[in-house]
Amino acid sequence: MDYSWKFDNHELYLINILWLFVIISYINLFSVRPINNVAYFNKYLAMLNSTTITGLLIFTTVSYAGYKLYKKAWGNPPLNKYDDKDQIASIPGHCLFCKIIHTNKEPFYRDDKVVAFYDKYPIGRIHIQIVPLRHIKNVWHLKRSDIELIEHMRQVGERLLRNIDPNGEYVFGFHHPLCNSIPHLHMHAIVLPLKSWSGKVEISKPIFITPEKVIAKLAPKEKIN
Repeated sequence: MDYSWKFDNHELYLINILWLFVIISYINLFSVRPINNVAYFNKYLAMLNSTTITGLLIFTTVSYAGYKLYKKAWGNPPLNKYDDKDQIASIPGHCLFCKIIHTNKEPFYRDDKVVAFYDKYPIGRIHIQIVPLRHIKNVWHLKRSDIELIEHMRQVGERLLRNIDPNGEYVFGFHHPLCNSIPHLHMHAIVLPLKSWSGKVEISKPIFITPEKVIAKLAPKEKIN
């Protein structure tokens, strides 16, 4: 497998520490859960403000020993036999999205590269998944030659949302591989507003990665003379 792009180890380490912080905070809040649910969720969201995240990033940045340990344990995840760079969606028994691709029930759009269907658990007023026919596990497994595919996914997503809601405000992006629920590349195309507080977390940085950032990572870097 050609790894032309993936997050660097330090970035992965910071993301995991951030998630650990959120999970621990969530558990702690449950132990003293207030009667007012709105106040409870507002307190949870407040823990994700820029000051908290900045402080956490500073702490983990200087924790070089932790970073080195993380690099050895998680920095270079092994390639799964499930991933084949040339494999077309032909394993419906093992991949939910491959199974959907092989049906005509859920996808309402299909071309020679992608299908589109409505998310089963929408976080926005409208929530569509744009999924490539070729089985690619996640953004870590993209190659430079896949830039055209990402651009196409972005274009299809915007075109479909504009047909559904011409005046809407849109969000497009991929979840970080460590936060993926389905091991098949998919781009979220969402019409705002979000339905709940959890949606704000799901499309926040660094969990949510825009197509533009993915393309920037894949694109060849210009040499400075």
